Amino acid sequence: MKKITKKNEKEEVSTPPNYVGFWLRLVAFIIDCIVIVIASKILFGDRIVTMSGGSVSAQFDGIFILIPLLYVILFWKFFGATPGKMILKMQIVSEDNKELSWKNVLMRAFGYFISAIVILIGFFWIGFDKNKQGWHDKIAKTLVIKK
Repeated sequence: MKKITKKNEKEEVSTPPNYVGFWLRLVAFIIDCIVIVIASKILFGDRIVTMSGGSVSAQFDGIFILIPLLYVILFWKFFGATPGKMILKMQIVSEDNKELSWKNVLMRAFGYFISAIVILIGFFWIGFDKNKQGWHDKIAKTLVIKK
């Protein structure tokens, strides 16, 4: 859509956002998983390896769920992207183009579980949606765009 202003004789061009598709978002997710594993290894040492051997208590297992959850929630809220998305020049924005609210962020985190629960269909949905939104994006009213 073009809009011409008479004062400056400048042409303003309004372009739609460049939505990020499934494959690039998957690469960002893999980068984030690597960051989480390295951070967990630094913080917890060999205890992360013994988790599969059954020597870690159920209480300690909760930390391994909490770390990735806090990682995504805090990065989404304060930076609008996780490090994986930042490296690939992506940004999470609200549909109304406002700063991400705590509601957006928490609903998006909840939406991750919904997206994953039915054999990951909510994530694959990104590849078929016109705005490249997964179920978690639709639930939270967010979009992932190229910066």
